[in-house]
Amino acid sequence: MRSALNTSFLQSIGESMSSLKYLSLSGSTIGINSSMILDQGLCSLVHLQELYIASNDLRGSLPWCLANMTSLRILDVSYNQLTGSISLSP
Repeated sequence: MRSALNTSFLQSIGESMSSLKYLSLSGSTIGINSSMILDQGLCSLVHLQELYIASNDLRGSLPWCLANMTSLRILDVSYNQLTGSISLSP
């Protein structure tokens, strides 16, 4: 049985590691509304090239800030309950 991940560390990653290029949280059972990830600092990681957040039971809309991640080459959001598209405005 997987345990839920405390996402508060994302805020410190966004503040102290803004040049991070790779982040994998797949299978971490975040299990929260996707908008909470935005509040936790994911949007600050604008230099990400690879983001893996598959299999986390994420619900809601795709984070709007993904459009600002212009270096992003790989995005894996599979096996979640996300809707919407990635656009340039919220």
